[in-house]
Amino acid sequence: MKTTRIGQLVIDTADALARAQDADSHWWATMGIARRLGAEAVNIGGFNTAPRQVNWVRSSKDPLWLEQYSQEGFATVDPLVRGALSRDVPLLVDIAREERRAPASGKLRDWRAASLSYGYNFLISYGCYSGGQGAGITLSCRDDPTSLFGAGTLRAFSAVSAMMANTLIESKDDIHEGWAYGAECERLSPSERDVLAFIANGLTGHMIADLLNVTEFEIWRRIRNACLKMQAKTVEQALAKAISSGLVEP
Repeated sequence: MKTTRIGQLVIDTADALARAQDADSHWWATMGIARRLGAEAVNIGGFNTAPRQVNWVRSSKDPLWLEQYSQEGFATVDPLVRGALSRDVPLLVDIAREERRAPASGKLRDWRAASLSYGYNFLISYGCYSGGQGAGITLSCRDDPTSLFGAGTLRAFSAVSAMMANTLIESKDDIHEGWAYGAECERLSPSERDVLAFIANGLTGHMIADLLNVTEFEIWRRIRNACLKMQAKTVEQALAKAISSGLVEP
């Protein structure tokens, strides 16, 4: 019997997730699946529906978008966050169509405009729940994803997303971006503390990137995350707060 594209995608997804034994390998497996689905970015996360709060989020979205999202407080109008916390996650959001059908004002209008400016035009989500706890995944696509598998596309997305959501593993090293979604994740991650410590000892971003064998962009991302968590406008302010709080030793 010939395997359909949808069937093969489901099989490949199951295989990839079965091989993922920890949070990082699961994350990269999820990223690979998302790329096959034509996604520009992916968010995964956990939430609590009783106090209606986001517990943790890991995102591959542009760091500038995450920063704007946090500063503008978009979580209060984001239909995916609101849907997740109310157990009513929308499967598909076509942002441009929603704006044409019901023009928004204020923060919702700004969220829509910002999403479109980054190419996050279509959002496909799935949430699963057990008691008051939930987990979910969102794929952000530039092009209309409903044409990928024809009439069965949304069914395919739902099946694959359900598999990924039901096997989510929370990262244990705090590298997720929960702060952008209203979660109380203000403590610095080990990687962010390390970068600040290197800066305190006079190393430049380029030197730190070489030392840690990562890109300068990744170092910049960690610095920006640290600044946001420390509510600092500059890296110097973040460093001073971290040192005074005993989080970093110069």
